[in-house]
Amino acid sequence: MWPFSSSSTRSTDDLEKELPENLKVVFQKENPEHRQDESIEKNTKEQILVNRMIQKAQEEHKNYNFEFDQYKKNENIAKVSSINCAELQQNVLLCLKSWKATDYTFCAKEIKSHSNCLEVQTEALRKLQYDNCVDLKHCKQIRFIVDELFVKNFGSLGEKFDEDNYITFMREVEGNFENLWSS
Repeated sequence: MWPFSSSSTRSTDDLEKELPENLKVVFQKENPEHRQDESIEKNTKEQILVNRMIQKAQEEHKNYNFEFDQYKKNENIAKVSSINCAELQQNVLLCLKSWKATDYTFCAKEIKSHSNCLEVQTEALRKLQYDNCVDLKHCKQIRFIVDELFVKNFGSLGEKFDEDNYITFMREVEGNFENLWSS
């Protein structure tokens, strides 16, 4: 028998009584039996919406759709983010073409804008569960919403990227979740 185990099982309440005061606080906070994790509850609500719409779509479209299957394989989150950020990538390329050895910034502003765009678009597409979209129209709707919110909050070239706009953007993305997944 393992020397640190016992043959009888004890409840966490019994264990808590034996702990010193400073460890009791940590134990109460970290004990999974007592911890209330709000994100799990929120994800469950969102996941219920997603599952309901997926099930509804499967009932409506019982036949295999080759075109949609190919679309989902080809248009993954990374590719969609790249397409949505293509203008910013073009700016990076134009900057690099005109770059001079005396320029110490080496197109840092353009590169940063493009990187921010990719990160934010990817995060938004994941939050809206783009990978689970149920048909071509739904996928394109999610893409459009993310791109539209990006331009609205950060400008077409990401020139207004800051923490406040990022928070607003993510709040608006979350606000669109239910509309996108309840139809």
